[in-house]
Amino acid sequence: MTLNPKNILAPIPKSIVWDLSRPVLDISQFPAVAAELKNSCIVRLFHLSKDFLGLGLYCHPEQRLYFLSNENKSIEALITKKLGDAFKKRGPHVGDLSAFRLIHHGHDLVQGVVVEKYNNVFVIKTYNEAADLLIGPLSEILVKNLSADAVLLKNYFDKRLKRNLVLSDQIVAGGLCEDLLQIRENNLCYTYDTKNNRDLFACPLRQIRGWLNTMIQDKVALNILLIGAKEEAVISDTTQKNIGQVLTVTFDDVSLSEITDRIRGHLTTSPVKFDCVVIKQPPVKMTDKNTTAFFHLYYNMLKSLSNNAHIFFHCSNWQGIKPVLKHSISKAGRSFSILKREDNPFDFPAGPNDPHPAWKSLWLSLNGS
Repeated sequence: MTLNPKNILAPIPKSIVWDLSRPVLDISQFPAVAAELKNSCIVRLFHLSKDFLGLGLYCHPEQRLYFLSNENKSIEALITKKLGDAFKKRGPHVGDLSAFRLIHHGHDLVQGVVVEKYNNVFVIKTYNEAADLLIGPLSEILVKNLSADAVLLKNYFDKRLKRNLVLSDQIVAGGLCEDLLQIRENNLCYTYDTKNNRDLFACPLRQIRGWLNTMIQDKVALNILLIGAKEEAVISDTTQKNIGQVLTVTFDDVSLSEITDRIRGHLTTSPVKFDCVVIKQPPVKMTDKNTTAFFHLYYNMLKSLSNNAHIFFHCSNWQGIKPVLKHSISKAGRSFSILKREDNPFDFPAGPNDPHPAWKSLWLSLNGS
């Protein structure tokens, strides 16, 4: 599949930066350019002097031009080079991991494109109409150059629904012998269900998986509460025998208050106290209007935990979450200390102008009842 870029001469001042440090151009500021771009497409952008500015993906609904490269290459050659660079960048860190993120938005290819590798199966996710243009050539190159057994498209998620983009969950290249993939990580085994899992295999939770499974192997964590994290993404197949009860509360199509009600329901119907909780940051942004809802979620979560329990947090807004969590811990008559804190793993780079903030994994130890 060959994609032919559209050549655009643009009256863009040379003082405007468009590169990896400033990867987005708002085309609505340049009416002459916007008039020529009627649909999402690949663009070769030139100054009026005919000096080459760069290659980019134009997203028509957003009127944004996302930076791809300052090299005037074909899309196929560019994707091939970027995939190779991504592998080299991650190579020293992969070790025995059989699952990791290969392409992370503009850090490795372009804003809106994610590729993850699970053994010899690759999964693509795209977040805007322009990024969708790369699905075909990207899947072909993964098969041709990286010998992918299968390429899956996992474009069935809320952000696409809100942007009125086509939802899709399908195999776009190759084929699968079975739906369950065994993922190896730090001498442990996890199951990735390619058929039922609409989300990717939560590579960002890798650090928390390691911490949690250490506790399970040491028989410290017996009863586990999962909020926003799926059991198969954090508990290995090889340590399940040491686990008592697991309660999973997902964020799928439910509000913060509904999640809180589920935890309250457990408190009233079961004597079991949880030894630890894994909580992913809810997809709802914390604001002045919903701070109380977050407080009640955390407070009821704390009431469900045993003495000296542990909390594993994965979040991008720790500075905003911390005061609310601290207040709820105080109201529950407890205190906490941070045992460990890790920033983004190697395959989730973040920069100062990155629209995807730096995520943190935190291990908190609770005291008191």
